[in-house]
Amino acid sequence: SSAVNMGGQPAPAPEDDDGNSAGSEDGGGAVASTPSVATLVRFALPCFLSALTGELMSIADTSVVGAISTHDLASLAPAALIADTATYSFWFLNIATTSLVA
Repeated sequence: SSAVNMGGQPAPAPEDDDGNSAGSEDGGGAVASTPSVATLVRFALPCFLSALTGELMSIADTSVVGAISTHDLASLAPAALIADTATYSFWFLNIATTSLVA
């Protein structure tokens, strides 16, 4: 039996936490679910922030070391290159983990 509202029209299906209709089904009988924007942001934000941390640390290193001396700043470039290469060589773990969780 379907619910009917005061105007004689069928009542809309209740929504779950993500704003999806609880009663919407596709042709196969499975409930169709489309992620909301909030769900996508909760999922993507940590990945986005992890991509920014290396760049923010590089800016912080450059500003602090540059205030000390130009020789120290010149020696920072090779060290940053080695550290960034090591970081980016393990970047596949971030991509693979994101794919597995999705």
